[in-house]
Amino acid sequence: MQEWKDNIRVIPQLIQNDVSSTKIRLFRKRGKSIRYYIPDKVVDYIYEHGLYASDDEKSKAADKGKTKVSDNASSSAVASS
Repeated sequence: MQEWKDNIRVIPQLIQNDVSSTKIRLFRKRGKSIRYYIPDKVVDYIYEHGLYASDDEKSKAADKGKTKVSDNASSSAVASS
């Protein structure tokens, strides 16, 4: 390396990329946006699949899913009558 030391340039990192799953989980828990930390497609995937959500958010999502199914079942039963 010594012979090439004049050709080596150190470039300072202007934008830090210190994203971690812990940070994403914390931001989600606090209700903050993760949109500018990771690519949009990754953000969409996280929200679509409920990843990094707190237990409260997961139970709310599960309850919403149950409500929709039971609502549909009720309307089907009414329509059949």
